[in-house]
Amino acid sequence: MEILLITITLIILIIASITDLKTREVPDWLSYSFILISLATVLIYSLTTEFIIFIYSLTGFTAMFALGALLYYTKQWGGADAKILMGLGAVFPIFGLEYIFILLIAIVFIGGFYSLAWGLAIYIKHLKKANKKLISLLKEQRTTRFILVVIAVIALISMFLVPTIYQILIFSILILLIFLFYLTLFVKTVEQIGLIQLIPTPSVTEGDWLAKSVKHNNKILISNTKTCLVKKDLSLLKKHKIKSVWIKVGIPFIPAIFLAVLTTIIIYFMGLGFPL
Repeated sequence: MEILLITITLIILIIASITDLKTREVPDWLSYSFILISLATVLIYSLTTEFIIFIYSLTGFTAMFALGALLYYTKQWGGADAKILMGLGAVFPIFGLEYIFILLIAIVFIGGFYSLAWGLAIYIKHLKKANKKLISLLKEQRTTRFILVVIAVIALISMFLVPTIYQILIFSILILLIFLFYLTLFVKTVEQIGLIQLIPTPSVTEGDWLAKSVKHNNKILISNTKTCLVKKDLSLLKKHKIKSVWIKVGIPFIPAIFLAVLTTIIIYFMGLGFPL
């Protein structure tokens, strides 16, 4: 059964990665099919062996459903990413509980490097515009930069007054704060120059994220605080003859999930998991 589930998972993720890279979308039928096929496969197997196996699978699915919903409603992930995660939650408990954690760790680290590489590619592609935007954001953050300087001065002075172990800790925290500050500005820059686009209304689809609220006659027609656009919103755009809207176009993240899954499978076959 393990080989069957791995084969199904890899095939689904390869197809999803290709469609995500080409269209920035993954068909709902593909995501839902993955979830249903995974649960059904585990259920059939558990009925011939131990039913507790299906309970583990169902528990993994439920946990990933909660995590996926959190990431989706906070606009960190798209709907397809969240649904694929739910399917993975149904599959990986079969290999052992520790592999769920290994998968999540792999998604965090591989996804982080993947997103950074994608962001750098966008930044380099729009280098002049990106530099101009970054400088603009730095000017807007004068107060934050001043606070960071004050914190840095206090931290450097305090390092002379504490033992070596605390000096390392203080220095590490200081570097982390500075890194996070500039990383935030980098992300905002990339988002505004490459991930927010003015899209013609006929090309807007259900599930798209609004980057800016849609206004009609100086009133907000659709707020950008909505999780995503639904059929009712598309009808409103058509009814009020809105020609185009600002949409947040996320990076295609399914390939990163695929790489994380592949890494976890390799770790599984090498027997490098850790006992819980």
